[in-house]
Amino acid sequence: MCIRDRVYDLEGNSLTIVKIFGEDDREKIKNITLLVLLGYKYILGNNEVLSKEIRRNVAENRISLNNFATYLKEITPSLIRRKGKLRSPNTIYKLTTLGEVSARDLLKKICEG
Repeated sequence: MCIRDRVYDLEGNSLTIVKIFGEDDREKIKNITLLVLLGYKYILGNNEVLSKEIRRNVAENRISLNNFATYLKEITPSLIRRKGKLRSPNTIYKLTTLGEVSARDLLKKICEG
């Protein structure tokens, strides 16, 4: 199965992106965010994910967190919804319908490539 083998590493209730996709940090952070939210929704059944979990995935892929909040703000509210204060580790994110479609398209590109 492409999803688990090439994109996600699942350990207990924690999901980690192992395949990153994007030209620069901005695109990689946006893509990791979409893939994390999609993975938690479909694999673990969680529609909402804490900001610190998305940040952990970005950091584990050795991508700078310097502009993390700015990059997420660029895709809010079109692709993701935010509950809570910006830059708080307790902020919760979830996919919009358009965000889910975008994340699924991205996953499809990764699996085909």
